[in-house]
Amino acid sequence: MSNRLNYLYLMNKASEANDRQTYDFYLQQANQEKIKEISKRSLRSDCSLKQSAS
Repeated sequence: MSNRLNYLYLMNKASEANDRQTYDFYLQQANQEKIKEISKRSLRSDCSLKQSAS
């Protein structure tokens, strides 16, 4: 399971416990993981475009 899904799971648990501070922390972590995933995909597509242009 991806790190982002782990954070979303933990967000859900914090929400069930009405723990807003922990929920916000895991929301921030999940968003950072999403940014990492997007960056990785972007780098992969850039490499693919460069290879096909050669």
